[in-house]
Amino acid sequence: MNGTPMMARDASAPRKSRTLRRSPLAVAAFIAAFIALSLALLPDAFLPPPTPKAGIGPLLKSLMGAQKDPAVVAFEARIQAFHAASLAIGIVGTALGVLALAKRESRILALSALVVSAVALVWQYLILGIGLALFILFLVGSGL
Repeated sequence: MNGTPMMARDASAPRKSRTLRRSPLAVAAFIAAFIALSLALLPDAFLPPPTPKAGIGPLLKSLMGAQKDPAVVAFEARIQAFHAASLAIGIVGTALGVLALAKRESRILALSALVVSAVALVWQYLILGIGLALFILFLVGSGL
């Protein structure tokens, strides 16, 4: 302004984004939400359930209240551990997302973190609800 012409910015030069540097809480919330969603999806996709033993004996034992197979008990414990970790990290992601919104950090990043955290928190119930809806649809469709 003081007599010197303003230089035009080079169009080929990359723009420096400071959104990530200005929004540490929003970034932390999004990372926590992504980890929580990964932990919620991981057991269902990658942990194979134990193979049941052949025959009707194990089925009768399970119906009569006998002890479960140790492989089944270990598998259920691993699934519960993944779901507990997903729940805890999802709550942390939600809290960090709310703090990021309160501090007026990047809105889009904080809201994305809140949505992903919410999906991670309700994933188990979402799958249960879809399964229940399909079961009811099957019952209604079969005429029972």
